[in-house]
Amino acid sequence: MSEPRELARVRRRRYKSASRRMIANCHRGLGMAASDSTDETDSAPLDSRELDHLRSQVSAMPPRLSLMGGLIAVAVVLGMVIASPELHDYWSLFGFGVLFLIGLLMTLSIYHDQQALRADLAGGVKLWRDGYVHALWTSEDSDTGRTHYSVEIAIDPRPDSDPDPQSPMSFRVPSACYGAVAQGDRVRIAFTPRQAVLLNLINGNYEYIILDGHGKIISSSPDATAGKTRPG
Repeated sequence: MSEPRELARVRRRRYKSASRRMIANCHRGLGMAASDSTDETDSAPLDSRELDHLRSQVSAMPPRLSLMGGLIAVAVVLGMVIASPELHDYWSLFGFGVLFLIGLLMTLSIYHDQQALRADLAGGVKLWRDGYVHALWTSEDSDTGRTHYSVEIAIDPRPDSDPDPQSPMSFRVPSACYGAVAQGDRVRIAFTPRQAVLLNLINGNYEYIILDGHGKIISSSPDATAGKTRPG
């Protein structure tokens, strides 16, 4: 009886050892895939102004604390509603439900934005991609009356990626940049990998550097491909 038990112990040890090796190999494979996701030939280091721009958008409070604070606020208000019988009619519950959903979505959005900004700062690179202007539109801030300008860029599919085109990327741009591009224009853009903050846009001979929500034409090189040869 002792021999079969000993064989069972040996089999269990071998199974555990093989499982550990399989998990380790999967982790290494994932790490290699993650490191290969950024093509060094189409990336450039962020300069000091770009880093400062990203830092200005990072909140002093860690993302997890802001997430916990938002969830606690939602829970407190929910408890107050539950404790108030006069608020238990259909329309009151419906209205508070919509408000809770909006508050929860805003809290999660802020959390993910802050996580992405911190990841971009830690990575310290921007990606250069070619594409074309898919759409342009303006919107007006109802509080300030200020007009916001946006462009939508369709990125060219990469040879080593899924042949299905990815969804166009939307960016808010300065009015000067908005007025100098048209739908269908071929452009080359640089943006951060995680938060997709637009930093550069090259359209023909003109390059726009966008910082702190403002920008202007800073160069008019006769070589329209200057941004491709030296994107940094």
